[in-house]
Amino acid sequence: MNKRVIFIAVAGLLGGAIVANAHDTWLIPTNRQAAVGKPIELRLTSGMAFAADDFVIDGLRITRASVRLGGSTTDIGGRTPRPKALHLTWTPTKPGIATFGVSLQPKDLSLTPALVEEYFADINAIASVRERYAAMKAPRQWRERYTKHATSYVCVTGGTSPDSSWTKPLNLNLEIVPEKDPTSLRAGDALPVRAFYRGAPLAGFMIGAQHDAETAVKFAQTDAAGRATVALPRSGWWLINGTHVRPSTDTSREWDSDFATVTISVAAAGAKPGC
Repeated sequence: MNKRVIFIAVAGLLGGAIVANAHDTWLIPTNRQAAVGKPIELRLTSGMAFAADDFVIDGLRITRASVRLGGSTTDIGGRTPRPKALHLTWTPTKPGIATFGVSLQPKDLSLTPALVEEYFADINAIASVRERYAAMKAPRQWRERYTKHATSYVCVTGGTSPDSSWTKPLNLNLEIVPEKDPTSLRAGDALPVRAFYRGAPLAGFMIGAQHDAETAVKFAQTDAAGRATVALPRSGWWLINGTHVRPSTDTSREWDSDFATVTISVAAAGAKPGC
């Protein structure tokens, strides 16, 4: 399967065995639109095949689960574990474009040299990371601490007041922010996005785009202002993602990283989406 994959050595799963899990983590709403006063449900899951639920996220791993609507940000309190996904529930009290964001606790992993090469291919690692790893003295080690962040958007109907709060970052450690209304996209559109790391634009960052019916990922690299454009040729759900790997300042490991995913619903070419 040609996907962006991180091979994570997880102790304690399956009765204490050490297993290799290859997965992205994403947040995906049940519906692309909702009405004021009606609950919105989103699935937080990890999986090898977007957008199928595969691996439930432990609610205790969440360090932040929030939603912004009309410039106001609140916590998402409703959390229900299901067999393959953690379901989050929130009820809007006004119309607009709701921006949902989740961050998870950091986890550690170690990779063998063979898996490092697969990892590089899957995330389309930038040259500086590849070169730094290649310059390490043998036997090379890859010890990494990673943190995952996931965002998504829902159009809340019931009013005519414009809501542009979706254009701003949620202040997650790593974010990919759309620069076009993410609820108004149709097949064939191009989506301009901007990457932010700790609130600052992230240049030279590789951003992937994957349709829910395909395994191929197409990448675009951000410019000096952190901007890139991704093509959305098909209707359906899209996963926009990227991994920011950098040398660690902690002597217990070589690397730190943040993963960001955004789920976008794209309507058919003749449809009229949007709030």
